[in-house]
Amino acid sequence: MAIFHLSIRRVSRARGQSSVAASAYRTGTVLLDERTGLTHDFRKKRGVLFSNLILPEGAPDWNRFELWNQIEAAEKRVNSCPARDCVAALPFECSLSEQMHLADEMGQWISGRHRVAVDWAMHRPVSESDNRNIHVHFLFSGRRLSPNGVAEKSRELDSQTEGPLEIRAWRQKWAVLVNEALSRQFIELRVDHRSHFERGIFDIPTIKEGRGPSAFLKKKKNEECRIINSKLRDLNLSQLQDKSHMDERIMEEMYVSEPPFEIEYKYLSSLRNRSGF
Repeated sequence: MAIFHLSIRRVSRARGQSSVAASAYRTGTVLLDERTGLTHDFRKKRGVLFSNLILPEGAPDWNRFELWNQIEAAEKRVNSCPARDCVAALPFECSLSEQMHLADEMGQWISGRHRVAVDWAMHRPVSESDNRNIHVHFLFSGRRLSPNGVAEKSRELDSQTEGPLEIRAWRQKWAVLVNEALSRQFIELRVDHRSHFERGIFDIPTIKEGRGPSAFLKKKKNEECRIINSKLRDLNLSQLQDKSHMDERIMEEMYVSEPPFEIEYKYLSSLRNRSGF
């Protein structure tokens, strides 16, 4: 089934990161970082299906090397954020051409909305990863571009008041575009950017199995995590039609205050007691 995922994270110079290196890695290319003198060569990286650089209307016609080195040169602070990376799940039910069109639509929307450069790249899973995990990275500049080059910072996502609203607008736009793509392919599935709580779905969240935990599971060193998730899934199917045992405080904290990854250990003992295991 098609799933919804869209998240945004910083490319932070304070953590030793570089927008030049970020672009080279995501697009599977080689780029020289003039600020550090390092050459980032990821031409052997597997899984990069397609990439494209989108510049705002009227901006200089830069290539990747010129763009990201100009962005890096404009940032003077040691803790600056030259770029951000938005990761979104592509519907694997759609054709490759439809996925490419969808990614480009979103890239054009981001660039036009904020007047920033968007360097996007489609990735497919490699090795033993889930073959449905086709996703796109939207690497976008932290500064706007004007006819004269790099301009002022785009502060929308930095604001404590406007930032969450802006991210919600991004998520809503992506959901609309994904559903339009599914519709064009005559696929009845639809995605929804809203949380389970907003949609009135009160399933107990399972424990996040990220890259680290998944590796442990393969080595059978995290059997407890697997057992707990299995029992929670069974519980969601069999017992949650009667929601009287889930008080409103627990549900509100689980779905509004904190994401499941952050609450998993905090409420694990509580969920165990309530679930009877």
